Amino acid sequence: MSKVYRATNLPGHVDRLGALELLARCLPDITLDDIQLGSLATAIEPWALTPTKTATLTLKTVPATISEDQNSTEWVFPAAGLVRPVVLDTHFYGLTPLNEVEETLHTDDCIVISGLASHPIGSWQPRGQRSFMWIRDSLPAMLPRVRFILYGYDSRLAGSKSFQVIPDLALSLINELRAGGWGSQSPKSLLFLAHSLGGVILKQAMVMLAGSGEIERQIISGIKGGVLFGVPSMGMEVSDICQMLGEQPNRALVDNLSNRSDYIPSLEKQFEGISYVRDMVLIWAYETEQTPTLLHSDGQWSRSGPGSVMVSPESATGGRYPFHLGYSLQINHDHSNMVKFKSSDREIQILALRIQEIVQNSPVDEKGKNGTTQQSNGRAAHGLVIDLEVAAPRDLADDVAWFSAVLLKSFAAPQRNERLEQIDRNADHTFDWAFEDPSIGLSSWLLKGEGIFWISGKPGSGKSTMLKFVWNDDRVAQLLDSWEASENKVIANFFFHHRGTLAQKSFEGLLRSVLSQILQAQPKTCVFFREIVEATFPKLVARWKLREERNKASKSQDPDSDVENFEIPADAWTQRLLKDCLKAVMLQDKMDVDIFFLFDALDEYDGPTEFIADFLKQLVNTISRTRVKILFSSRPWKIFQDEFKSCPGFEIHKHTENDIRQYMLNFITPETPGEEALLELTEDIVRRSQGVFLWVKLVLQELVLAVSLSDSTDNQILGPKLREKLKRLPDQLDDFYDAIIERLPDIYRWETYVLLEALIRSRDKVLTLDALEILALSRATTAKEATRIFKKEMQEDASVKELRIQDIKAISGGLIELLDDGEFRYLQLMHQTVYEFVERPQFRHSLLGLRGKTTIKNGHSFLCIWYFYQNEWRNREIANNKASRFVVSYQDETELVFHAKEAERTTGISQHSIFASGPVMLGWPLLMFAIAIGLRLLVRDILRENADAIAQWDSGLLPAMVRSLERNFCKPIEAIQMTSVIVKNGYRVGRDWDGILDLFHRIWQKGSKSDPAPKSSYLAAPMYESMRNANHKLLTDASTPRSPNTKLNGMDRENWVAFVLEALKGLGDDGSLGRVGNNPPSGKSPLLHRSPPELVNKILVSGADPNILDPTGSTALDTFLDSLSLMSSKSGKLRTDEAVYDAFKSLLTHGAILNMQLDFPFDSLVDGFRELSYPIDFVKEYGFPKWSKENQEVASSQNITTLQEAPLSQEVTPSQEQLPPQQDIRKHRYSASKRVRRAVGKLKSLIK
Repeated sequence: MSKVYRATNLPGHVDRLGALELLARCLPDITLDDIQLGSLATAIEPWALTPTKTATLTLKTVPATISEDQNSTEWVFPAAGLVRPVVLDTHFYGLTPLNEVEETLHTDDCIVISGLASHPIGSWQPRGQRSFMWIRDSLPAMLPRVRFILYGYDSRLAGSKSFQVIPDLALSLINELRAGGWGSQSPKSLLFLAHSLGGVILKQAMVMLAGSGEIERQIISGIKGGVLFGVPSMGMEVSDICQMLGEQPNRALVDNLSNRSDYIPSLEKQFEGISYVRDMVLIWAYETEQTPTLLHSDGQWSRSGPGSVMVSPESATGGRYPFHLGYSLQINHDHSNMVKFKSSDREIQILALRIQEIVQNSPVDEKGKNGTTQQSNGRAAHGLVIDLEVAAPRDLADDVAWFSAVLLKSFAAPQRNERLEQIDRNADHTFDWAFEDPSIGLSSWLLKGEGIFWISGKPGSGKSTMLKFVWNDDRVAQLLDSWEASENKVIANFFFHHRGTLAQKSFEGLLRSVLSQILQAQPKTCVFFREIVEATFPKLVARWKLREERNKASKSQDPDSDVENFEIPADAWTQRLLKDCLKAVMLQDKMDVDIFFLFDALDEYDGPTEFIADFLKQLVNTISRTRVKILFSSRPWKIFQDEFKSCPGFEIHKHTENDIRQYMLNFITPETPGEEALLELTEDIVRRSQGVFLWVKLVLQELVLAVSLSDSTDNQILGPKLREKLKRLPDQLDDFYDAIIERLPDIYRWETYVLLEALIRSRDKVLTLDALEILALSRATTAKEATRIFKKEMQEDASVKELRIQDIKAISGGLIELLDDGEFRYLQLMHQTVYEFVERPQFRHSLLGLRGKTTIKNGHSFLCIWYFYQNEWRNREIANNKASRFVVSYQDETELVFHAKEAERTTGISQHSIFASGPVMLGWPLLMFAIAIGLRLLVRDILRENADAIAQWDSGLLPAMVRSLERNFCKPIEAIQMTSVIVKNGYRVGRDWDGILDLFHRIWQKGSKSDPAPKSSYLAAPMYESMRNANHKLLTDASTPRSPNTKLNGMDRENWVAFVLEALKGLGDDGSLGRVGNNPPSGKSPLLHRSPPELVNKILVSGADPNILDPTGSTALDTFLDSLSLMSSKSGKLRTDEAVYDAFKSLLTHGAILNMQLDFPFDSLVDGFRELSYPIDFVKEYGFPKWSKENQEVASSQNITTLQEAPLSQEVTPSQEQLPPQQDIRKHRYSASKRVRRAVGKLKSLIK
């Protein structure tokens, strides 16, 4: 049986034939006929400027080089003309792409993870058939937008010496995902196929990702779901495996999988919650054949024993079998063979359909929509009907100012200067030596040097402060003057910031920043991007030609709004396209351009160091009319030393040694125990410090502690001890932190975990007294226990608290400092590098050991519980005159909401056990609180206790969600999702009728230019006043720039529409919604009468009567036109966008007439539609304006006729019980008769 091999480092340009020829040339004694190529695809190297390809293959004839080396799994074959040798392996470790997907089609990546004692590719192949692998050979044709990728790891059992456990394997997977680019700003979405142990690793990785740093959170945000094949959720039967392994080091790994272990159920609980709140689609495949057990015979172990079920259907489906089969999949094979399909197996097509379900899972975005913006009826945003496919593109270079503005806006680098502003300024004259000392070489290089200048130094040595000093110093521009020969000069920077956002530490962020700076400095460089834009955005370019034609007809077009109307979406620029844009600048031959780049902290780039180093070299080595020189800083890592050792530069720490000495003299005073022995170590410490003040501080703390623990202060005895201690201390900060953690006593580790987690999750200072309460509450598991603990904390003597505060530094091993701001004492991490250390995915397991496997709570959990009980005790503390710490402000409430939601998202567990019997939250009962702020796991746990909890609720849930939206307690997407939840669980939305009408009004408000005073009762709905107050300035201040979708409190028009659509499902299905809306509660308006334009047609086609009257005597058309008047601009111009047009047309086609509206500028409405090229023939066809019978008679008595007199049968007389007092109506009608005559006359002339 032939093995399957993987070949890597194949040139990126080769096709299948080229790959075969290259392999035949590299492999000794091999011909083309000996190689069967299974796949050829671009390697997963998103950072590579020169991509390579990876192949999978089988060999009919195995070269002696391979066959004679039975113990190897990897072989290297140099090839003439190639920079890197071809590597052949059978282990398949890491990522192996199985298919190529065209860039324009590529939407998703599917990563395939094999199980226990498996092979990354072999475990998915039918036994004895190495030429077929269903994921590689069948799925790509069925799912052409998906790239399939194998993930390989060491899962051997017999003979393994590895003691890795599941968190270790999960961390390796996370590192591969980071390196593969899925933590970047615009990665492809992810889904997984995972078998057995592979699924457990995936679950653990997702739990670690959810609670880790920003890059990890970016990765998990892109995961859509996956298919889990025989993945245990309640453990699996592994007793025979344990017997085989005996005392092998990997026995612990298998024990974790056992159905007798607590680890798997605990992991499943977290994973299930995390996947639920993130809306992942999971397909649970389970086996229905027994697997032969392992049997020892003739000195060999083989699966020849009695059959057993390795993973039960209950365990494989997480308890969903047999009750919830919608996302379950039965496979009639044993545990191993359930993923080994032949080409004829029907399961392949079934699985392709299930995978497609996952691919189509597009979570609702911040605008409440799925996917990208769509425009109905082929209309452009400005209302014109155009054929984007046939319009010819204009020459974009004709309008440099406009085109560069469009590009600048689309590159979207809003945080471009944020990191620069955060860096401390240098003290006066501290870095002047950089320019003044000739031996440094910086001034001469700026004056006449070329290429790259490198400033190196260890963390904490002042590199970023130095670079900020250089950037702001006027001498830089002066010295560059003689180098910059052209008129087109650009000086651009990028300060990498590992603790910042993705835009501040990613390659994509770098590209966006420098491209925007180039364009801003020299707008004419936009011509370099013309071909890329025309090739990438042909439809948009076609619209730009229409812009030119439109501007010829209208000279008053505002350039700024023109850019707004024709913008390229920022997310349309993928990393590849941005890279192409920069390459276009570097390789251009149109004009002379001189660019000086200043890059800080290349070591904080979030991708491979090799790539960013190669990127810099390519920038300065291009041959074109663009000249580049680069000044950069980084840590002195080997890769930088190898690449830039020949470049001019200096090591900053070699110029700060005197500062280090002075720091030590200030630290070691005559009162310091062991002063003489410590001072003798000064030069050793200075030499090893490499200018890192933080390292010196840590070392001195360790040495002072060693002195305090020594039996003798005699210098002859103490000196050698301290010198030996110094030798054992690590040079790297992370290693130093690991050593501190390892040294902590077990009794302190939980407290250390709680405090460090709370500090990295808190958005505010953690006061010392607060920290004591957080520590105490961290052990509570029930509301009753938490209440008792909190009460005890409130009553504890101040002197006892002070002793506990002083213990905090010892508890944390010195990683936490106690500071005083003059008003309060508070805790702070000793350095930002500690933050990075704690945020690592493996931190919890490193600190807590075995306990880390079952620990679910994190800093968000601890802070949530603390804010929760602070809220309960506030009134008591105010009464006791201790209000300074316990008045729960709006900020306190905001923090409670934030940590409650983040605790669910990062742990997968709700706070139900703590919240259940606690106080009322934010004035709401628990269920209303959970629904209003979007705590989906808490709502689900409440429903598990009482399935009818929502159905039995009286009213008020919609207004509560609106209040939460106004206070920014929840995002639009969360409100939309929660509305769906309450409707599906039986909430009677009709009881919130005022709330629905209020929501209708809010949609009308979005897009208005003013905030009109209420004219009728529906405008005074319960939530209106608070919204009015919160947004008054934005709505009324004419100087505030606004677009039709201006966001008020985080909600734009589309968000409100999506929110309302979900709520309306609680009134009935699409066939009954209108009829329900016809029968409002007494004194309330029908739904149609207050409906915003986007919902009018939906309500009409579901049975709404447009001509029943509301309490003011108005028909739906009356109120629709009245709302248009209220929302008109100050100039009196009516809103006439596509939604208004469609709603107006739908009302007329459904027979809508007027009853009250006699003072409306009908001419302006029709004129507005005509300006936007909307067809208006239907206005005449339906006889608009048409009134009820009584008002039609008024018009006739004044010799007023409509455009088309309606037959008597079409006249509508509202029912008497719906009419308001006749005297008032007649008075209004007759007073308006002249305006009616004038309006109809104008309308006639328009239509003619």
